[in-house]
Amino acid sequence: MSSSSVGKHAGAGSATDQPAVPEPSFAERARTLVYLGRIGSLSTLSRKQPGFPFGSVMPYGLDERGRPIFLISTMAMHTQNLQADPRASLLVTRPEASGDPLGASRLTLLGNVLPIPESVVAEARRLYLARYDNSKYWADFEDFSFYRISESRCDSNAALYVMMQPFSPSTLQRDAMNSRRGSLLSVARNS
Repeated sequence: MSSSSVGKHAGAGSATDQPAVPEPSFAERARTLVYLGRIGSLSTLSRKQPGFPFGSVMPYGLDERGRPIFLISTMAMHTQNLQADPRASLLVTRPEASGDPLGASRLTLLGNVLPIPESVVAEARRLYLARYDNSKYWADFEDFSFYRISESRCDSNAALYVMMQPFSPSTLQRDAMNSRRGSLLSVARNS
């Protein structure tokens, strides 16, 4: 019997015996983080206190391109802020991150949060309610509407400050379209 470990289960072969496992791109990691997350922190520009940010806890769903969808009421201050100025950010952190929160993966999407066009509201509703079934009780109230963030910039911190990488939304969407959901789930761990 040869001393080579090639073809042996749990052998002590060298790393060169195995093909390199490709590392996911920052966009793939970001897409995974947004997919696994369910709640983010939406920051809008305060209408009552001009120049100041206004933060809100915000559950979100995802559309077919991975863009966050919100179901929000016109009575909410964040909605009133968005109606005055649609610029906003959504901070998503790694669900159930333990240990140092500054060492956990996180992503900030910056862009305009606008009402979803009537032609695609039914699909947005279906996708949102797939995540938040209980929302069916108020989704059809007159003061509630579906909104979506159209990113203009994405910033990802995939574990350490040295990993911080800005990238374009088109890269995020392209990588999302080129990847399978199962492979994205495998990169959800902290990098």
